[in-house]
Amino acid sequence: MENLCRTKIEVENALLKYLNHDGAIGRLFHDLALSCPRFHPQRGNFCIYQRNPWEPNGEMGYTSVVELPYIGKDFHGYHMLDPELRVLSRVKRAGCFMLLIQRSGRFPTQWCNPYVWVWGTQPGNVDTAVKILKDANQEHVNRCRCLMPN
Repeated sequence: MENLCRTKIEVENALLKYLNHDGAIGRLFHDLALSCPRFHPQRGNFCIYQRNPWEPNGEMGYTSVVELPYIGKDFHGYHMLDPELRVLSRVKRAGCFMLLIQRSGRFPTQWCNPYVWVWGTQPGNVDTAVKILKDANQEHVNRCRCLMPN
């Protein structure tokens, strides 16, 4: 079991190097953890225990991915940062932080669709943050012509 765990970490490290820390690593690490229940049995309703791919020391915590609405290939994520909606501050009050992964910007991705990556130390906090983000998405979709992925 220890050898398998070490191999899993080596595979993750190889993917980090290959992707050159593209924003897709948050989604990739989340999806890898979801696909390995034996190594990642600790879960919340919307999150899973996994290391933070952006932290070099391999800090462990709970992570989740929230899809963004879109029109065609245009993904809508800036509503998550809108000061009037206060989504970012509400996520922080829940004890979590989030990264908006987009085609360009601070955390760009060329390997996957844009999304919001959520991180926290308690599963209940991450589940609360995910609910806040999903509600913000729904509020945005109600005011826009955009769609949510299935």
